[in-house]
Amino acid sequence: MSRRLLVVLSDGFAYDHGYEGGYGEADARRALSEARRLGTGCVCLSIGASTEAAKLRRVFGTAAHAGVSRFEELPTVLAPLFRFALKSAEAQRRKSQHATRAHERLALEVGTAA
Repeated sequence: MSRRLLVVLSDGFAYDHGYEGGYGEADARRALSEARRLGTGCVCLSIGASTEAAKLRRVFGTAAHAGVSRFEELPTVLAPLFRFALKSAEAQRRKSQHATRAHERLALEVGTAA
């Protein structure tokens, strides 16, 4: 099985020049949701950033981000974070595929009943 993992190294703020706050967070959240739906694990790593955990949760979810104050702390954080992201993305991919198949079956049933 192929596994994909998107790792974002960030200060935790979803923005670009002139494009920030709620708009940047919503767009980043949507892009990550679409990637997970297709089976790509997504995580955010912040090293030495002072971003509030609540801001990271709004964009990345409850367990798809980690912040460390020093580079040396990364080994204790990476493995569990990556494992969770990959398992979560696989579960979302399966759920999406199941919903798509159910929708296709319903469309076939409606089409044959007409």
